[in-house]
Amino acid sequence: MFEVWTGNHIRAYTKPIILINLEGFYDGLLTFTNEVRKEGFLIDQHFIHLKVVNSVTEAIALLQEQAH
Repeated sequence: MFEVWTGNHIRAYTKPIILINLEGFYDGLLTFTNEVRKEGFLIDQHFIHLKVVNSVTEAIALLQEQAH
């Protein structure tokens, strides 16, 4: 995920990143990234293209929304 996130940040590509957090699988990782954001190691701009959803249905809806 971090490789894709970095590629997005350096504009190697500009598509949104959708993280499907099924049953809270990525909760620890999301907590970590928010903590390092608070500490100043990541900035708000790093999170612009990262979209977190909780189900495949939400991900599909987000993709359809982005297509219009």
